[in-house]
Amino acid sequence: MQKRIADLEQSAKAARDDIAKTGAADANARLALSAAALRDAVFSGAPYAALLAQVKSLGADEKLLTPMAPFAAGGVPSVQSLAQELHALLPAMVKISGAQTAPQGGFIERLQANAGNLVRVRPVDAPAGDDTAAVLARIEVAAAKADVGAALNDVVKLPEATRAPAQAWIAKMQARAAVGTAARTLVADTSRVLGSK
Repeated sequence: MQKRIADLEQSAKAARDDIAKTGAADANARLALSAAALRDAVFSGAPYAALLAQVKSLGADEKLLTPMAPFAAGGVPSVQSLAQELHALLPAMVKISGAQTAPQGGFIERLQANAGNLVRVRPVDAPAGDDTAAVLARIEVAAAKADVGAALNDVVKLPEATRAPAQAWIAKMQARAAVGTAARTLVADTSRVLGSK
């Protein structure tokens, strides 16, 4: 009788272990699927607050979820909307750059310098060089092509006063990049855990 009870206890323990393993595998699978759905929502620009809450409830790494929170309700801004936003900021940046380089000479010198600002001729391709006018021209070309990555690379090259109108845009671009990185890392981490079980 004692041997039968010991066998039954052993069988019950093995069954509990199997159930625990299956439950952990199921939780990992749900987390991996939810993380993939969250990543897809992030990159499509759709709102993802519900998916973020779901992934959080399934035990995802809080450090990866924190950068995603600012865009959860409205979705990550699209490249086109960011390009339009930057294009709208360009006149202010051009005006500031012109004020910084305003001539200090007499009336005739100022008149000649201001006459040069009446017509702005821009080449089809972005000009080379790191002077403010060339950088602003490249930013304008990049914004027109919706190449916000190239535009960001040039915006940060501008003098601090000239890029001041674009500070919020720069922060939005950096936050957008952080969200994308966090979404990819979350999927990679949850897939790796799922594969190791």
